[in-house]
Amino acid sequence: MTAQVAEIRHEPLVEIFVDGRLHSVAGERLGHVVCEAIRLKRQIKEAEARLKDLLDEIQARVGHMGIEVRPVSLVPMDDSGRVIVKRSESVSITNLTYLYEILGAALLDLISARPKKELLAVARDGDHPLSKQVRAGLAVEEKESVTVKVKV
Repeated sequence: MTAQVAEIRHEPLVEIFVDGRLHSVAGERLGHVVCEAIRLKRQIKEAEARLKDLLDEIQARVGHMGIEVRPVSLVPMDDSGRVIVKRSESVSITNLTYLYEILGAALLDLISARPKKELLAVARDGDHPLSKQVRAGLAVEEKESVTVKVKV
């Protein structure tokens, strides 16, 4: 009897709902591909979580190596791909009125939807007379990202 049970193939039962109501039961092939798609999506989510953990570890280990210059490329000897650790920054204006008070209409030439590089240059230039005041009106957030490129 165990051999007979092993020979019985159970196809997945997939119900089809339309507008929240049971419409019908999917055929054998549709049921199979629906379940396979769900399994694959679950595997992808698990792989993405594992990849995030690996990228976080790469980022931490590169940081512990004391390499401050970015980007850093890590290339396996077989040249099968590469992992790139790079930095970026996000700058937002925290007090537009204040910046306008100190820069006047010149502020309009220094910003767009995002602060332009020229405004950042003023903030970072210790010799610029308004450098300290401009920095007080900005929030600068540095970010680091890791990218994996695979040759196919």
